[in-house]
Amino acid sequence: MEDFLKAIGLDSINGYHFSSLFGDGKASTTCLYENDNDEKIFVKLLIAPSREDELTLFESEINATQKVAKHNNHMPNIIKGFTQHRNFPVFYFILEYIEGKTLSKIIEGKPLPWNIKESIATLYCVASALSRISSRFIIHRDLHPGNIIFRYHFDYKLDYKQMIENECENVVILDLGCQKDFLDNFIGSKLKLETPNLDKIRDYFRHFGAISTWSPEFLKNPEHVDWAHDIWSLGVLLYRLLTNKFPIEASTFSELYENTVVNFKINWDEIKKLEISWVVRELLEKMLSQSSHKRILHRGITRICYDILEYDLLNKEDPFLRKYMDKEGDLVICPSCKLIITPEGVKCPLCGRMCEPDDWLPPFIDIK
Repeated sequence: MEDFLKAIGLDSINGYHFSSLFGDGKASTTCLYENDNDEKIFVKLLIAPSREDELTLFESEINATQKVAKHNNHMPNIIKGFTQHRNFPVFYFILEYIEGKTLSKIIEGKPLPWNIKESIATLYCVASALSRISSRFIIHRDLHPGNIIFRYHFDYKLDYKQMIENECENVVILDLGCQKDFLDNFIGSKLKLETPNLDKIRDYFRHFGAISTWSPEFLKNPEHVDWAHDIWSLGVLLYRLLTNKFPIEASTFSELYENTVVNFKINWDEIKKLEISWVVRELLEKMLSQSSHKRILHRGITRICYDILEYDLLNKEDPFLRKYMDKEGDLVICPSCKLIITPEGVKCPLCGRMCEPDDWLPPFIDIK
């Protein structure tokens, strides 16, 4: 890569010099550049696109990244937008450098499987970051450890609470090259607007994404997926952290389709062998539901992960947890009637007490 960039005069950009290859995707390549003051930037390049639509997809990634980064810290900011290098068929944009390690690199340094608490804490961080991307109506569609940067790693025994408190700053999600803008597509379909078949171009003529994270609905029709596809990816992540395997194994695309869509062969025996708490198994099942409509929401995932760590739900009995999991963790104790309830907004459905969110009490503490 360095020799190629040097040959076309792109080994240096605005005083920054090519340092190393950071990531190589299906269509584009991300490189690390540094200047003499040890300051760094990411440069994402599209080299000699074979079709004009690849440029459209490249620009779509830039627009989505700007949309997300403008509203939170879970996406690197764009320093310079879509640029063509001279008259070469080489296009790039510049991203801020994020100090930290990808989850893939962290796993290399600490091989899987991980213990339950560290796996749950990691899931909490990633789900929190993903929820803020989803709140901008962006579906990532390619969430895997190589696209997740931790600004720091943690030892759950010492500082998982610190990690949780700082989750807004800790995790950055990379690479929206496979993203789908759910709002634009929804509005366009409702208004019956004509588009240049961007989704079909993206989904049927470009083999992309980490195949291990493909949900059943994605395999059946990648053009019509929503936030639930990314929830499936979170389920795959937790399963992998706990077992060092994937929930559905396959060696070919046809075998993956058969095992995921036709037979839905999740290997739950791997989870049973761990003898982990029922609540963790139930959380996995809610993320890896065959029906996208039955999958748990982002908020439910983070709420349950927090409660597992804070209140040691791993040792609790199942009867109460069944009710807790049925409500996706949305149970509290009313400070007035002292009963366990699911709030109706800010109102207790039993006694009518109006409470601010911080006034509700966790359902796991003893009320004297």
